Amino acid sequence: MSFESGWFDVLNHPPHHMARWNLAAYDKLAEMLGVKMRHFAPPNHALKQALQVFRLKTYGPNVPVPRATLMKDLLLHAPQFFTDWIKLGARARGHELGGADLILVEFTAP
Repeated sequence: MSFESGWFDVLNHPPHHMARWNLAAYDKLAEMLGVKMRHFAPPNHALKQALQVFRLKTYGPNVPVPRATLMKDLLLHAPQFFTDWIKLGARARGHELGGADLILVEFTAP
């Protein structure tokens, strides 16, 4: 997930975090189970992810922040924000599903 290096979340760790698997692992699991696998990953937007990471690291989870406060803090911490944005853009380019934070996998009977 885009925020995993900036925020510790116990729910972002194995054994239940299936996003740690790649598509080849899902394909192999489907083969072993005798089912079909299909997947969907919404498009990634590195700028949106960088803003989410910034909000999470700066204010914590689920904290409403006025736009003026967010803009002020973005300016004060611009180097950190741009570093995260560049890193997330590179992650998206190097990932088989574009660096999406959400991957939906469906297994169905043939």
